[in-house]
Amino acid sequence: MEIWKENLKYNFAGVFSFSRIEFNDERLNGKLWVNYRCGGLCRQGGIVHLKKYDGNWEIEKIEILEVS
Repeated sequence: MEIWKENLKYNFAGVFSFSRIEFNDERLNGKLWVNYRCGGLCRQGGIVHLKKYDGNWEIEKIEILEVS
């Protein structure tokens, strides 16, 4: 999950977009939509589910909903 800490042998080319985080009433869970577009038929998107553990936010699950 921590791809930004890796020394990659390629570059990302494209646009990332993120929605605002939607929280539950207790503000212990949240989710946001994420999209990555790299061309006409090149994209991936989905929902990132967040959960608060001991006062820190962590990614609980990533749901991939679109790939082309």
